[in-house]
Amino acid sequence: MVPSVLRNGHSTRTSVKRNMCLTNESGNDDTWLTVFGFRANADAQILIDDFSRFGVIEKYVIVDESNIFHIKFEAHLQAQHALKKT
Repeated sequence: MVPSVLRNGHSTRTSVKRNMCLTNESGNDDTWLTVFGFRANADAQILIDDFSRFGVIEKYVIVDESNIFHIKFEAHLQAQHALKKT
């Protein structure tokens, strides 16, 4: 199954933060993407590494016991490039 990507209107790779509420993030800067539809949470790290080819990932959030994660790119254009290539 190929994962799906959504632009998430919420606004240095860091460690995985679990169960973090994205509504606390500031701004609506179009740098967040939501990825879902992959097989297992273990695949999330592989996909995050794959998405890093589109730009610098500042932060990522893996939702516990699901097949969803959120990634925040450094710049809007990097997020847009990732959307076009997936």
